[in-house]
Parts: sequence; structure tokens; C-alpha cells
Amino acid sequence: MPQRKLLIILSLIVILPLIFLSWQSWKISRDNYQVNHARFKQLISAKLDTVDALVQTYFDETQLTLSLLIPQWTLDTNSIRQITNSNGTIRQIFVIDKNNKRLFPANNIPLSRNESALLQRLSAIWRDPQILFSNQSEQLLEEQTQAKTKSPSLSSQRIALKGMTKSLPNNVLQHGWYLWHWEGGANLIYWQQNNQQQIIGVELEPVRIKSDLISRLPNTVADSDQDDNFRLRVLDTAGQIIYQWGAFSPAKTQALQQHSLSYPLSSWSVEYYAKAYSPATLSRYSLLLTLAGFALLISALAWFLYREQTREMRLATQRVQFVSQVSHELKTPLTNIRLYAEMLEDLLDDDPQPQRYLQVITDESQRLSRLISNVLNFSRKPRLHKREFDINAVIQQSIAHFKPSFAAKSITLNLNLQAMGSLHSDPDALEQIINNLLSNAEKYAANGKQVDISSAIDQQQFTLKIRDYGKGIVRSERKRIFQPFYRINNQLTEGVSGTGIGLAIAKQQAELLGGSLELIAIDKGACFQLKLPL
Repeated sequence: MPQRKLLIILSLIVILPLIFLSWQSWKISRDNYQVNHARFKQLISAKLDTVDALVQTYFDETQLTLSLLIPQWTLDTNSIRQITNSNGTIRQIFVIDKNNKRLFPANNIPLSRNESALLQRLSAIWRDPQILFSNQSEQLLEEQTQAKTKSPSLSSQRIALKGMTKSLPNNVLQHGWYLWHWEGGANLIYWQQNNQQQIIGVELEPVRIKSDLISRLPNTVADSDQDDNFRLRVLDTAGQIIYQWGAFSPAKTQALQQHSLSYPLSSWSVEYYAKAYSPATLSRYSLLLTLAGFALLISALAWFLYREQTREMRLATQRVQFVSQVSHELKTPLTNIRLYAEMLEDLLDDDPQPQRYLQVITDESQRLSRLISNVLNFSRKPRLHKREFDINAVIQQSIAHFKPSFAAKSITLNLNLQAMGSLHSDPDALEQIINNLLSNAEKYAANGKQVDISSAIDQQQFTLKIRDYGKGIVRSERKRIFQPFYRINNQLTEGVSGTGIGLAIAKQQAELLGGSLELIAIDKGACFQLKLPL
């Protein structure tokens, strides 16, 4: 049973720290994963915002250029056609007056094929030119949203351009972008209103826009020494890839993040592809190796403690068995010595000298017998043999054993024995308790020169008090005197031999008999009180 308890304790010593360390490691690993994953997502968002900023910078520059050029144009048919033919960025130009009447391309002039196509593409505007202004409201709302969410990632160049486009010429009332889809493609118009409330719209060449945008984005072929394994894609409204770059091959993987581009290409999007974030393999293995090493270290320490403890327990068991065997072997010759000493005492004359010698032999043999009984009772499980016996007779028998030694040390015995009657208990255990208490008084309180012994029966309970008038026991030591092998280290025990098991055995025997043994607080000396049920 002790080995089983030791195994349980050592297992807990190993398992509990490992559980705690594993939980803490998991918590730290989880927190690090969440922090690093958030940083990873922030880095992706920053890259997508950078792409968006590059695209928007292009439109800001285009808007600034057109807003400065349009007021310089002569809005007659020949001038407009000349501008269209000479500028590769401009696909077509239209003009609408304040009454929503189309001034160019006009209905009363012959139109080129491109101008006729323009009329067909912009049929919605001809029906209701106010959709340009409603689109401008959407632009303002989106710019406000961008200011709250994406403004930190805009480059200083774009911010400067935004400031410049707000300072348009005085003859510009309103301006904006208009995006519509025609034949599966996206078409863009920049328009602005002059002080005559005329709307001048410039339809940009879609192919040129895509070409200019691609020229601003990073190279499609990644550098050979590029470490970033990712891919960025710019998609149009239909989900077709306009441009992509990066070394990572998406295959069937989903985009880690997808952002819509800012106005006017709100229907376009940019996607980021890469391997999903995962903790470094080396980091995981390092954590596992650390836990394994710690577990191995604790297990080795637990095994060493178990081996040492079991070795000590085996040695202690062997010692106890040896002491028990030796004590048992000594008990028989001691009994014979005491018996023959008593017989010799009856045969001797009244010569006091031999009588004194025999008394010393008898007393010492009795004391050694009590010591051996204590050792035997402590080294093995106590056994009780209860029967009816005379209480006072057992007390008197124990007192008789100590009278010679008390007389030799000039210790006076004051008896107040009121317990008359029988007790159903173990007389040998009761005698051993009394002997141990009297032995303590003889060894440690001889300077008090007095021992009081009183007994009584009250409310179906036997009570025995043994008090000495020695130096007593300090308050701090009173709870420890019943511990096995504990001896007070002060002047009380100085020069007095003892095993430190007498009071422990007395208390153990009292509890086995169903009673109690306590130290009562008194002014002088020590007083032990034994209580047993009748």
C-alpha cells in the first residue's frame, strides 16, 4: 500500500506539471497564432490597398489632366473631332447643354461610324442625363468611406493629387466619373459641367486604360530572387483576369482576401493568393521537443525518487523486522531474569545489600521489558484482547512497578483512585498506557519530586489523570509530542535517553480502545488525561 501511494504521488508530480505546461504552451501558441495571423491578414490588406492606391492614382492623374484641358477646348464639331483623333486616350467626346439637349454628336450633322456607335452606347444618358449626377453622389459616398477605411494606405502622391483635383478651374461647376457596361466590357466617362451648365463628357479608350493600368502595376514575371510566394489578380466586372503577377500558382485554391477597387472601378476587384497562414513547422517541433524533454526530465526525476524511496522503505522495513525479531528474542530471557530475581529475593535473608541488588535487577528488567513491549507494539499492528477486568487492580499493578524507581529519585506519589469497578477493555493495553505515562514522569519530571494520579468513573466513562510538577511542556510543542520519534529539544530532555515513541504508542492504544489521550493545560508541570468508555 505505501508503494502504491508513492506511485500515485509521483505520477501526479509528473502528470500535473505536464498538463499545466501543455495548457500554457497551447495557450501561448494559440495567442501567437492569432497575433501572427492577424498581422498576416494586415499585410495582405496592405498589399491590396497598395494596388488600389496605384489604380486610383492613375484615375486621379487622368481626372486632373482632363479637368485642366476641357476648359481650353473649343466645343465645335471640327475641334472635337480633331481632339478625338489626336488623343489616343480619348475614344469619343459628347456635349450636352443645360436643357439636356445633345450638342455633339448632333442630330443635324452627318456622323462617323464611331460617333454613331457612341449614340448607341450612351442611349441611357441621352434619355436621362441626370444619371451622371446621381453617379456623382455615389462617388462622394464612396470617397467618404475610403477616407475612413483606406486612407492610411494611400500614398502621399495620391493624397496630393486628391487635393489638386479639388481645386478645379472656376468655370467647372460639377464633375465626376460614369461607368457602364457594354458588350461585356467596362466603359468609363469623365464629365464635368462648365459655367454655362454644359456637360462635357470624355469617353476613355478601354484598351488604353487597361494598358496604362498594367504599366503601373508590378511586372508579371517575378524576379528569380523573389522570396514572396504569392499572386495578385485584378479582375473585371465579369470576373475575367485583367492582369496578374506573383510566383504562386493558385491552381484550385481560393483567394485569401478579395477587395473591390475604389470608384470609379467599383465593380472591379483585386484578389490575393498564397498559402494559408500556418505556424512554422520548426516552431511546432520545438514546442513538442521542449515538452518531451521536460516530460523525460520529470519522469527521470520521479523514477529516481521512487527508486530511492523504495530502497529506503525496504531498508526501513528490514530494520523494523530486525528490531522486532531481536526484541522478541530478548523478551523471553528478560522474563526469566525477572522471574529468577524474584525467586531469589524470597530465598535471601533480610540482608539489605543483596536485597537492594536484586531490586535493581528486577526494576531494570521490568523497564527493559516495557521498552521491548513498546518497540514490538510500534513495529507491528496492535491487537486487542478485550475482557472484563478490575480497573483499580491494573492501576495499582502499574504503580507497583514504578514505586522503587520513584523512591530512588525521591518522587512522592499522591493517589486519588476513585474508579472502582470493572471495565470491558484490554488490560494489557491500559497497563502499557499507564506505564508509558509514568515512565515519562520518572524521566522528565523527577525534579518536581511529586506525581499525582487520580481516577474516576463519570457518565459511563473512565478517566485517569497523571500529573507531574516538572518544567512542563511549552505551548508550541504540545501538539507535536504525540508524533512518533519526536523529542523536545530543550533542557527537559537534555541528558535523558529515550526513543520518542512512548507517547505515540500511548495515544495510539487509547484510540484503539475507543478513548482519547490528551495533554491538559495547567500552571505547572504536565498533566495527561486518559478517557475510556466503560
